[in-house]
Amino acid sequence: MGLIDGVRRAAAVAGEDGHVGVLVGGLAVSARAEPRFTRDADLVIDTDTDEEAEAEAVARMFLQRGYRLQARLEQSGVGRLSGARLVDPDGIEVDLIIASSGRETDLVDLRALAAVAGDDEWERAERAVSLITERGFHRGRALPVDLAALRAEHA
Repeated sequence: MGLIDGVRRAAAVAGEDGHVGVLVGGLAVSARAEPRFTRDADLVIDTDTDEEAEAEAVARMFLQRGYRLQARLEQSGVGRLSGARLVDPDGIEVDLIIASSGRETDLVDLRALAAVAGDDEWERAERAVSLITERGFHRGRALPVDLAALRAEHA
């Protein structure tokens, strides 16, 4: 089984419990912009709350379906699980992102996606930024202002 099949399987696992899994990172960028090499799938998992129990339940759901935990990522600012590196039953690495990670490669990916984003995608980004801010994961940054600046940069 290949990387794309691994993404499909991970998204299906997320969907079993009513969560939405959104592909991000190198694989998502490669599908929409300049392709780049990647060996794993980065999947953002939508949750109803930012409670530790829900984040843990998402990770546990994957473990119960045969995924193996390689590493946990804690978000120290709010004291909860923000991500996990998992390996699926076929050996495909899947990074679950349950909260903003702030990796440097995210900025590169963001700029590449911004260059090809349509109006509907900008609207979804605005809704996501609003949720991130409402839930307190904005780390003191003015994300709506940053998003507007990014959009203006690529207008």
